[in-house]
Amino acid sequence: MDAIIIAPYESDSIVPVIEKANLRGIPVIIVDRKVNTSNYTAFLGADNIEVGRIAGKQIVSLSKGRANVVEIRSESVTSPGTERSLGFKQITDQFPNINKISIDADDFNSANSRYVKILDSLPNIDYVFAFNDVIAYNAWKISKKKKPHNTIKLLESMDLMVLMEAYNLLRMAFLPALYCTQQAELKQLS
Repeated sequence: MDAIIIAPYESDSIVPVIEKANLRGIPVIIVDRKVNTSNYTAFLGADNIEVGRIAGKQIVSLSKGRANVVEIRSESVTSPGTERSLGFKQITDQFPNINKISIDADDFNSANSRYVKILDSLPNIDYVFAFNDVIAYNAWKISKKKKPHNTIKLLESMDLMVLMEAYNLLRMAFLPALYCTQQAELKQLS
């Protein structure tokens, strides 16, 4: 085996495989999410703390430091979710007129959904910071259904930075071309 490329779901379960590969001298490349070992060859991923900071700065800028914000995190067991929330908090906590409610994504279709309950209880939500496109889409659908005349603005963390970092590294070091699928469209990047 020449190398292993891993896109882990969470930080712990794949560690034994990485450790075994390291002992055998097999290079391991981790993509997108961090793992709880340093025995890998390379990590390709976004600076997710900075992604959170950028979202926070955008909301502060657009709202002039005055907004009601719902942060809908992805699962807290993933490093991108934890880090994006940390970066977002670092910025928004500096502004006392940014009122933030943070929730984890849940079953958006349930009447017991935390996001549905927030929409029912708060008369005005200015922004939703969603950690991925699925969360953003579901939040948008529910917002339009529950409050059709509300002008909630959605910000979404895109993993395109990860794609571009991977593309640049692979282009320079490993592969002559990298292909990706985005919304069922195949594009050659090099």
